[in-house]
Amino acid sequence: MENQPDLEAFLKVINQPLWEWTIAIDREIIVTCPNRRTARVFIRRWLTCIKAFTINFNCDRTVVRYPNCQKPFVLPITFEDRLREDKFQEILFNIQAMSKQQSNLQLTPFQTNIPGVGEVTFPEFFQFLAEETRKGRFWVIAELGTERILFLTDNAEPGRLTVPVHQHIGLNRYDAWRDSFDDYERLQHLLTIDKIAPSFEYNRYRLDNSFVHFQKTHYLIEGLWGTQCRASVAEGWELIRPTND
Repeated sequence: MENQPDLEAFLKVINQPLWEWTIAIDREIIVTCPNRRTARVFIRRWLTCIKAFTINFNCDRTVVRYPNCQKPFVLPITFEDRLREDKFQEILFNIQAMSKQQSNLQLTPFQTNIPGVGEVTFPEFFQFLAEETRKGRFWVIAELGTERILFLTDNAEPGRLTVPVHQHIGLNRYDAWRDSFDDYERLQHLLTIDKIAPSFEYNRYRLDNSFVHFQKTHYLIEGLWGTQCRASVAEGWELIRPTND
C-alpha cells in the first residue's frame, strides 16, 4: 500500500497542468493524461489510489485517456474490490486529511441551500447531480463574481450549448453579462439575501455571441472549494439574437 507521501504526490499529479479529471453521469471517473506513456505509468504507479477514488465517488470504473486517444484504458471496480473496500478506505482517510479547499477533491461539507439537500460533501453532491441528470435536469455551477464555470452536467437539450461540455469548464463568463449587468446584480442580490432565486429570468450571451433569454432557479452554494458559487437548474431558454446579427 502507498504511504502518505505517495498519496500527497498522487494529489499533485492529478491536479497539475495538462491533467484533467472529472466525474461523468454514467458512474465513471475520466482522467486525461498528457500522453499515452504518461497514462500507462500513471496506471501502474497509482492503481490502488485510482480504485479508491472510484469507490469513494460511488462509480463503477475509471477511464484513463490522453489527447487523440483512440482506445482509452478502462479500469473497472470488481466485486473483489468492493470486498476489499476497507483497504481503500484507509487510503481515502489519508487523502481527506491532506485535501485542500482549492482542490476538486474537497470532501469537507459545504452548504448548498437546496431544499432536501442542505449540507453535503462533494461525493454526496455529485450523487444528487447524477440523480438530477437521470431525471433530465440540466445543472451548472459557477463561481460568483468571476462567473468561472466549475461544473455542468452533460445532458443539455440540443441547441442549448454552442460548444461541447468540457470546453466550458474553467471559462470566465462574466463578460457574457455585458449587456445585462442589471440582471446579474439583481441575481447576486437575491442569492445574498434569500440564498435562492426561483425561476429567475435574464438575458445573456453564449460563447458564440448569440444573445439568449434564460429561465433558471439558482441556489447559493457556500464553501465549495473555498468560495461562493451559484448552482442553477435550467427551466427554459429562447434565442433572442443569433450570432450573425
